[in-house]
Amino acid sequence: ATAQGLSSASGFTMSLNGSNQTGVSVNVATGLVRKTLVLQQGANVIVLTATNACGTVTETINVNYIPCIDPAIALITPMNGTQTQNGSVQFKASVFNISGPNDLQLIVNGNPVAGGSYSNATHIFQANVALQEGVNTIQLIATTDCGTATQAVTVTQESPCELPTITMVSPSESNSTTDNPNLTVQANIQGVSSASNIQLTLNGRAQGQGTYLMRVRSYSNSI
Repeated sequence: ATAQGLSSASGFTMSLNGSNQTGVSVNVATGLVRKTLVLQQGANVIVLTATNACGTVTETINVNYIPCIDPAIALITPMNGTQTQNGSVQFKASVFNISGPNDLQLIVNGNPVAGGSYSNATHIFQANVALQEGVNTIQLIATTDCGTATQAVTVTQESPCELPTITMVSPSESNSTTDNPNLTVQANIQGVSSASNIQLTLNGRAQGQGTYLMRVRSYSNSI
């Protein structure tokens, strides 16, 4: 501030919220007044008083101090490391100290993703995130003039588990007749990786392992 017409530094006083301030720098020649004040959160009242032989002048300054607070993110769902067979996952987080959805950015596997909603009333951001097979990284970034906050989770999308299927080749029917005591059983079997996943029984007794050709999904066993 500047205070003109002072004859000495003692002619100037300053108060903050009713408390007189000491250590005020007053340059009588230039009228420049300096003082670093520590404001309280909310309303502050600064009163400047200058006095000389001609009288006293008072200036009141009102300052509303709103501290700048960094944004904060608290993840709700999914848990980090979640595994799912679904093609998408519901992402939800609490986000504080932002003005609205424009302060948020959702990134999935390194790519910005549009969509999602944010409620200023509940501070909840939520979005339905499409997953690719394997590990997916979902990151939420909140950016304001006060700072940046980020939280990330990984979700693994696994291929759905399918039941094996058996298509008989020989014998081709469930009720068959033969005059040969030796029989070769053949079948096309999907959803297994080796012969160890297949069991053949004859009249309730387990038979040998047989052979399974993974490339053509073909199983055979001579009994």
